[in-house]
Amino acid sequence: MPSDAAIVGSIAHRAIELAIKGQTVDEAWSIAVGESAGRGEQPDALPRLRRARLRYQLRVVDALTFTEGVDEGNIHCEVKLLSRDGTLEGTPDLVVVRTAGCDVIDFKTGLVVDLDEEMPKADFVRQIRLYAHLAAETHQVPAISGVLLSFRQGRIDVDVSPELVGDAVGEALERREAFNSRAPGAQPTHAGSATCRWCEYQVICDGFWEAIGDGSGDVAGSALRGTICSEPERSQNELIALQIEVLAGAASGTVATIAEIPLRDAAEWAVGDEISATALRGPSVERGLYTCSPSSSMYRWSS
Repeated sequence: MPSDAAIVGSIAHRAIELAIKGQTVDEAWSIAVGESAGRGEQPDALPRLRRARLRYQLRVVDALTFTEGVDEGNIHCEVKLLSRDGTLEGTPDLVVVRTAGCDVIDFKTGLVVDLDEEMPKADFVRQIRLYAHLAAETHQVPAISGVLLSFRQGRIDVDVSPELVGDAVGEALERREAFNSRAPGAQPTHAGSATCRWCEYQVICDGFWEAIGDGSGDVAGSALRGTICSEPERSQNELIALQIEVLAGAASGTVATIAEIPLRDAAEWAVGDEISATALRGPSVERGLYTCSPSSSMYRWSS
């Protein structure tokens, strides 16, 4: 189970995303809390949730100012960005694209300013500058602003001038090359809660699935791997639902339903395919039903 801080942070991020997408401020929070409860996280029992809601109500207004007057198609929440050469990737909380350029915003529920240095923490500055590079390359407009929006400290601007962004990219690539030179080839897996919880390669990692073969929720969360046992059903809104015999993950040894799978991920899936899915929401009140979230990853192992 995630820590209290992680649960609260996840709720706050999800609520702001929903508010940006059109839900009212209060509805967005209620939905995010409901989704957390659906994952079995018991958010109503968290002592810091009320304070987080008050901070959310204050900061969501700031977040919405970035999207005022902008067409929905130019507002991108939690969209993974990949550099053209495939060496860098990231998922900024919000990118707003305009003719003149784009704004890159990342939400933080904790402190973002180093109180000793009286300036944004270096890791966060580096993160925003890398996001700025990816956003500018993806949307073909310059990054004109980078913002850390802290629930506790408010708006903190980060300089995303081309020279500084270029320095951040260069440093990241140097670090990547240094790691590769020290550790060439495939590395042994060390699956566990600390190493796997936020790893985006869970879905394709045999070590991860072997580690959670007993259904350990501490590592797996809402992650399932199994064999499709019924014909996938396609809805009118281009989403797929299917049943799998679960071999590993949160519901090992059962038959589970995975719904709201984007058509692009599952258009060619069929009975007998072995698939895996991570970062699912659920199970819901209807036992055994899991749904895809914007953070979900899907993979077909065989056909």
